[in-house]
Amino acid sequence: MGLNYMMVTYGVIIEAYCKGKKSGEELNFLDDMLGKKYIPNSAPFWWVIDVLCEEWKVMGACGRWKKKLLKKNCIPRVMQLQACLYIGSARRGREGIRVLKGMLDDECLLNKSTYSILIEGLYESGLEEKNYKHSFDGEFRRRIDPDSWDVFLNIHGIMCLLRRLGKETTLEARHSRSGPPVVHSEFSRKICAFLWKIAIGCCGSLSGIVPVDQMVRISSKLAWEQSLEASEMTLDAITSVSLAPAAEVLSQIVEIMIEVAVAADDVLIEKRSFAELQHYLQRIIPILKELNKKGISHSESLNNAIEILNRETKVAKQLTLECCKKNKVYLLMHCRSVVQRLENTTREMSRALSLIPLASLDLSSSIIEEIGKLCDNMGTAEFRAAIAEEEILEKIEAGIQERSVDRSYANNLLVLIAQTLGISTERSALKKEFEEFKKEIESTHVRKNMAEAIQMDQIIALLGRADAASSPKEKEMRYFTKRNSLGSQPLEPLLSFYCPITRDVMTDPVETSSGQTFERSAIEKWFADGNKLCPLTMTPLDTSILRPNKTLRQSIEEWRDRNTMIRIASIKPKLLSEDEEEVLNCLEQLQDLCEQRDLHQEWVVLENYAPTLIKLLGEKNRDIRIRALLILCILAKDSDDTKVKIVEVDNSIESIVHSLGRRIEERKLAVALLLELSKSDLVRDSIGKVQGCILLLVTMLSSDDNQAARDARELLENLSFSDQNIIQMAKANYFKYLLQRLSSGPEDVKCIMATTLAELELTDPNKSSLLEDGVLGSLLPLVTNGELPMKMVAIKALKNLSSLQKNGLRMIKEGAMRPLLELLFSHGPVPSLREQAAATIMHLAISTMSQETEQPQVSLLESDEDIFKLFSLVHLTGPDIQKSILCTFFALCQSPSATNIKAKLRQVMVDQLAIGYNPNTLLQGSYHVELSINLNLLSYYPLQCTAVQVLVQLCELDNPEVRPNAVKLLSRLTDDGEEATILEHMDQKDVETLVKIIKSSTDEDEVGSAMGIISNLPEDPQITRWFLDAGALSIIFNFLRDTKQKGPCKDQLIENTVGAVCRFTVSTNQELQKKAAEAGIIPVLVQWLERGTSLTKKRSAISLAQFSQSSPRLSRSLPKRGGFLCFSAPPETGCPVHRGICSIESSFCLLEADAVGPLVRVLAEADPQASEASFDALLTLIEGERLQSGSKVLADANAIPLIIRSLGSSSPTLQEKALNALERIFRLVEFKQRYGASAQMPLVDLTQRGSSSTKSLAARILAHLNVLHEQSSYF
Repeated sequence: MGLNYMMVTYGVIIEAYCKGKKSGEELNFLDDMLGKKYIPNSAPFWWVIDVLCEEWKVMGACGRWKKKLLKKNCIPRVMQLQACLYIGSARRGREGIRVLKGMLDDECLLNKSTYSILIEGLYESGLEEKNYKHSFDGEFRRRIDPDSWDVFLNIHGIMCLLRRLGKETTLEARHSRSGPPVVHSEFSRKICAFLWKIAIGCCGSLSGIVPVDQMVRISSKLAWEQSLEASEMTLDAITSVSLAPAAEVLSQIVEIMIEVAVAADDVLIEKRSFAELQHYLQRIIPILKELNKKGISHSESLNNAIEILNRETKVAKQLTLECCKKNKVYLLMHCRSVVQRLENTTREMSRALSLIPLASLDLSSSIIEEIGKLCDNMGTAEFRAAIAEEEILEKIEAGIQERSVDRSYANNLLVLIAQTLGISTERSALKKEFEEFKKEIESTHVRKNMAEAIQMDQIIALLGRADAASSPKEKEMRYFTKRNSLGSQPLEPLLSFYCPITRDVMTDPVETSSGQTFERSAIEKWFADGNKLCPLTMTPLDTSILRPNKTLRQSIEEWRDRNTMIRIASIKPKLLSEDEEEVLNCLEQLQDLCEQRDLHQEWVVLENYAPTLIKLLGEKNRDIRIRALLILCILAKDSDDTKVKIVEVDNSIESIVHSLGRRIEERKLAVALLLELSKSDLVRDSIGKVQGCILLLVTMLSSDDNQAARDARELLENLSFSDQNIIQMAKANYFKYLLQRLSSGPEDVKCIMATTLAELELTDPNKSSLLEDGVLGSLLPLVTNGELPMKMVAIKALKNLSSLQKNGLRMIKEGAMRPLLELLFSHGPVPSLREQAAATIMHLAISTMSQETEQPQVSLLESDEDIFKLFSLVHLTGPDIQKSILCTFFALCQSPSATNIKAKLRQVMVDQLAIGYNPNTLLQGSYHVELSINLNLLSYYPLQCTAVQVLVQLCELDNPEVRPNAVKLLSRLTDDGEEATILEHMDQKDVETLVKIIKSSTDEDEVGSAMGIISNLPEDPQITRWFLDAGALSIIFNFLRDTKQKGPCKDQLIENTVGAVCRFTVSTNQELQKKAAEAGIIPVLVQWLERGTSLTKKRSAISLAQFSQSSPRLSRSLPKRGGFLCFSAPPETGCPVHRGICSIESSFCLLEADAVGPLVRVLAEADPQASEASFDALLTLIEGERLQSGSKVLADANAIPLIIRSLGSSSPTLQEKALNALERIFRLVEFKQRYGASAQMPLVDLTQRGSSSTKSLAARILAHLNVLHEQSSYF
C-alpha cells in the first residue's frame, strides 16, 4: 500500500472493491490516498459512501474525513463534503455538528448547500435548538460562508421557533412572489412579522416557509428577486396597513403606482409586459383616488384589499427598478421569472380589487363597472417572455445539458444575446457585458439559493467558452498551466473505460439495473436484438433503466483531453521533418484532431502551429500545401483570435494568396481560408494589400467550380469596405462596388470613384457593361449639381465611357448632351473643365457616325441655335476646345444628319461677339492664356463671317492641333458645296496655304483632306493657274508615285490626290494636259486603275478620259512614202484607233499607255460609279470616225460583252451609256453578227421595263438586229 500510485489508479481499485461490497479494502485504499494527500474525486468517494450506507458504517467514514482529511489540511470538494455531511447528519445529528465544528476550527469555509444539508439533518434529529443557537453565534458568523445564511434563515429559522412555541400553523408558500408568509391566525401573523424583521436584519431576504425538497425547486426562480423588496417590508411597514389611516395608505399606494408607471418606460427587458402593467396601473390610480375622496372607514375586507395593494405595488416597484438598473444579460436569464412575477402581481392586484366592499361604498356606477372590468382583465392576464428571449433560454438549457458544446455554439449564442438586447457585437463590448454579468451574479450570491447558484455557474461556464469571454493571453496562461502539469507521455486507458461489449473506450457510458456500465449504443443494440440478460452477470435486466454514468464519462473525457494535449504538442516538431510522408501523416493526424472538437482547435492554436503551417504552404509537395490549407481553414473558422494569429505570421497572407494561382483544389481552399479570415475586422485590411490578390479573386469569379466562385464573390464583398480595394477591383474589371459607392457613397467617396473611372484604361466590353449597370445615372447628377472638382472628374469619366460608339448614342438618348453644352456655353467654369466637356461632346458626335439604318436616328444637336452657338466657339476658345469642336462637326458631317449639318454650317454667320463674349474683357482672369492666341484672328474677320471663311482662316494657323482639324472639316464642307460660295472666299493666298500644307505637313490625314479640298474646288482656270504657279503639280505627282504605305489614311490620301489631278487633265486646256503628261502622270493613273480603291479608280478613269478626248487632235499623221518604194524604209505603223503616230506624252493615247485592259476590268467591277467613269474613257475610242477601229480594239479587249452585261445594271446612267455605245457598235455588220444574239434578250427586257429613253434606244438597237421594224412605235 506504500506505492505512490496515481490518483486514477486508486479510483479504479476502489471501484472494483466497492462493486464487490468489500468495504474494508476500499477504506484501506481510501486511507492510503488521504495519507498521501490525494484528494479522491467524486466517483470513488460516492462508491465508498454507497457501500458504507448499506452496511450502516456511516460514522467510520465521517471519522476518516475528520482525522485524515481535515488534519492533513486537505480541503474537501463540495460534492464530497455534501455527501458525508448528509449521511452523518441524517444518522447522527450530534456527530454532524461535531464534524462541522471540527471543519470550522480548521478554517474550512462552507457553502450554503452544504450547510443546508446539515441543518436538515439537525431537524430530523430533533436538534433545532442547537441549530438556532449556532446560527447566531458570532464565531460561526465570521467563518461560515455568508452565502449560507439566507438559506438557513429563510428556510429554517421560522420553522424552528414555531415548533418550540408549539404554535405552528399551516403556512402557504407562494411559489411566485415574495413577502411574509400568509398564515391563518393573528397570533401566527405577528410571530411571522417579528421573525421577518429578524431575518431582514441578519441576511436581508426571506423566501417563505417551504419544506427543503420544495425549496430546491422553487428558490431558483424566486430567491434572487425577493431580497431587495423584502428589505422594505419591515415590521413597521407590515403593521402600518392595520394601524395607519386607510386614506394615507391609499395615497402612498397611488404615489408608488405613479412611480412604477413612469419607471416602466425605462426597463431594459420585457418592455411589452411592463407596458401592460403600466396600462393597468393607469386605470387603477383614478379608482384609488376616488376611494380616497369618499372618506372610507376601516373594514376587514377593505383592509385586506389595501394590504395586498400596498404589498404588490411595492413588489412591482422593486421589480421595475431592478429591470431598469441590473445587467441586461442577467435580466435576460431571469426573463421567465420576471414575467411570472408580473403576472402574479397583476392577478394579486385583481384579487385586491375584488375584495373592495363596493356595496358599502358610495361609488358611481362607472367606477364600479371599471373595477369589474379591471378584475376580469387583470385576473386572467397572461404574461409571456418574448420569442427571441425564449429561444435564447432554450439554447442555453440545451447547451448546459449537452456538455460537449463547442466554442462556435457559445460564440453564436453570445452574439444572439447581444443582438436581442441591443448590445454591440464588437468583441470588446461583449467582453465588457459578460464581465458585468459575472459581477452581477457575484454581487447577488448573498440572496441566492443553491439551485440558482448552480444554474448561474453553468450559464457562465457555457458563455465563458466564447472568444469574447476571455482574452487570448488569459486562455494561453490557463492552457500552459494545465499542459505543463501533464508530463510528456500519454496514458493507457483504464480497464473501467472499456465497454465490455465493444471492447472500445466508451463515449457515452450508461449503467444498467445490474450496476454494470456499457456504451449506450452497444447496450441498446444488445436490447434491440432481444437480449434481456446482463452481458457480464447474465442476470435479468430492466431494459427501461439506463442511467448515464456521468462520473465515469467525465473521467474518460479528462483522460482523453490529457492524452490529446500531449499528442498535439508532440506532433509539431515532426512537421519540420524532411520526410514528406511523415509530414503528411502528421498533418492527417492533426486534421483529425481538429475536426473532433473545437477545444482541440484551440489547443493547436495555443501551441503556435500557425507559423509552421504557413511555412508548409511554400513546400513543393502539393498534397502538403493542400493539407496545411485545410487545417488553417478549420482553425480560422469562427475564431477571431486565430485569424489574428495567422495574420501575425510573417508573409502569411502572401503565402495564402500564392495558392490562389495554383490548381483548382488548392485555389478553392485558399479562397475559403481568405474568406474566413476576412470576417475579422482586424484581419480584413491585410488581405487587399497583397499584390495580385484582388486580381486573382476577380479571375476566380468565372471559375467552373461554383463553390470557389461563390467564395471569391463573398470575399470581394467583405473587402469592399475599403475604397482602395474597390479601386483595385475596378482595375481588375470588377465594378460592382465602385458603382455602389458612386451611387450612394459620401461626396468625397463619389469623387474618388469618379476619378477612378476617369483614369482607368477601360476596354470596350467594360465601357459597355458600366453603361448597362447604370453608371450614367450616377455621373450626370454630379455634372449638373456637383462642386467644381466633382464636375471635373465626372466629365472625365463620361469622356472615357463615351469613346465607345454605342455608349455615346445611349448617352445622347439619356440627355447627357444638354449639361455638357451648358457647361461649354457658360462663362464661369475654368478652361480645363470646358475642355473636358468639349472633348466629351466630340466623342458623342463620333458615335453618331455609324448608326444602324434600321434604328431611329439619334441627333446630337437638337436645334439650329445649338449648331450656331457651338460653332461660334471656334474662334472664341483655346486650341484644345477648338480642336474638339472642329472634330465634333467633322464627325457630324459624316453622320446621317450630315446633309443638314453642312447646310446649316454654310448658313452660319459667326459674330465676333457671339453668345455674349466681349473681346474687351476676354483677357481677364483665366481666359487670358486660352483666348489670347485667337484675338489675333479678330483682325482678319469682318463683323460677321461665314463658317467657310472661319475655317479658311484657321487653315492659315500653324497650330498642330487646330489646323489639321480645320482642314478636314473644310474638306467635308467643300465636297458637295456650292461653287459660288467657295470661289467667294478662296484667293491665291488660300491656294498657296493648301499647297504649303500638302508640301510640309507630316499628318497624312491633313494632307489627304487638303488634297480633298483641291479636288473639290471648282475647275476654274484661275484657281488652277494659282495651283500651277505654286508648284502643286509636282507635289501631287510625288504623292501618286509613293505606293509603299497602305491603310485607310493612305487610301484617302490617294483618292483625294487622284481627284486633285483631275483639274490638271481637263480637255479644254491641252497645255495643262501636256505638262501633266510630261510629269508622268498617265502611267501612274493606269497603275492606280489596278490597285486603287473604287473612288481612286473612278477618278483615274475620269482623268484618262479627259486625256483621251484630246488624243485625236494630238495624234500625228503618218508621213507619205516618196521615191522608189523598194529603197524606202518600212512604213511606220500608226495607232489602230487614231490612225496616226501616238505616244503617251504627246497624244495621251490610251492604247500607248496600255490603259484599255485596266479600264475594261474596272468596267466589270460592281461599283457603278467606277464603271461609268471607265465606260466614258472607253467610249472615247469609238467617237466619230473611230467607230470601226475603236470597236475592234474594244472587241479585242473583250469589252463588248461587258458593255452588253451593263444593260442589266441597276444604274440607269450606265444602262443608257451602254445602249448608246451598242447602238453605234451594232451599226457595223461584223459586230452585229458577232454579239447581236447575246444582246437580244437584255434589249427586249429593257423595251418592256426600262424608262422611256432606254426603251427607245433599245428598240433602235433591236431594229439594227432585225428584231423590230424601223417603223416600230418604239422609235
